[in-house]
Amino acid sequence: MIQFLRVCKSFPGGQVALDEVSFSIEAGEFVFLTGDSGAGKTTLLSLVYRATLPTSGSVLVNGRNVGSLPRKKVPYLRRTIGVVFQDSRLIRRKTVYENVTYLPRILGYSVSRQRELAMEALDQVGLADRANAFPAQLSGGEQQRVAIARALANDPAVLLADEPTGNLDPNLSHQIFQLFVEARARGTTVIVATHDPKAVSDFPARVLRLGKGQLIADTGAGEQRELELAAGNQEPTR
Repeated sequence: MIQFLRVCKSFPGGQVALDEVSFSIEAGEFVFLTGDSGAGKTTLLSLVYRATLPTSGSVLVNGRNVGSLPRKKVPYLRRTIGVVFQDSRLIRRKTVYENVTYLPRILGYSVSRQRELAMEALDQVGLADRANAFPAQLSGGEQQRVAIARALANDPAVLLADEPTGNLDPNLSHQIFQLFVEARARGTTVIVATHDPKAVSDFPARVLRLGKGQLIADTGAGEQRELELAAGNQEPTR
């Protein structure tokens, strides 16, 4: 489903965000992406939906090298990927319903199909009764649930979430992570970047840990596969 093959990403000025990162994620897996601020989590996610390009190496989604996709085909890739950000990024002047139908609408679905997809997604996150509300009328937790509904509305093969609970209290955070678990149960591949150690302990899953742009640990299936660091001769995370 998703493969990183010796991926490096550098930015102008010499900042190295990712350094020789390699891993594979199977279809239907739930994966936590952890690491300190600046470890490369956001950059890694952005490479999956081609918001940025690798400096070297390859990123494959469903066997296709996203870095070499013609520009005109990038929208087709993104239609298979739902993305949830920490700040929800809802369109404030649009209702909940209009926010969730944004992608189905630009894809040209009929009005009836747009409604079907939107109400199904809102029902999944428990907000079908708030379809006509505006974002300003919602709590922070409700706004984030709408963002998840928007990401799920097109039934994506992959769901990416970048620190989706950073602004929420522990109870709301638990609810949000439960929604990701439910999405995975429906067959979606889920990758969640998080600083929340409680979520990682509450929802057992594979964990990819980044440190200074390198993949320093891959914990899954009940055992940890430690990786040697390429530089600094540091001890692997335990």
